Amino acid sequence: MEVRNLAQFKRFLATPGATVTMIEHSAFEQMRPEKRDEMFGPRTVQKLQTNAVQFSNGGWLHFGKASDWTFENDTATCRVAAREGYRDELKMVYRLEVK
Repeated sequence: MEVRNLAQFKRFLATPGATVTMIEHSAFEQMRPEKRDEMFGPRTVQKLQTNAVQFSNGGWLHFGKASDWTFENDTATCRVAAREGYRDELKMVYRLEVK
């Protein structure tokens, strides 16, 4: 399944066997070491809502604005402007696949 926008990403997440693997997170240095291992493993969808998804590791990803997202090949990149708790822009990159 080719994913080109946030709406298609949400449809991808609803696909049986959809797997998301985080491959980059700009706040990596700010995370506790025990959380790093959890963050970068493959995960499947536990619960899908219109504004967020809960993964099999218990973590949540809030979708935010469509303009925060870019999609290329099998990756989804989310860039979120600096906000409370983070001084710099956050960048998260995910690899998408169906198993």
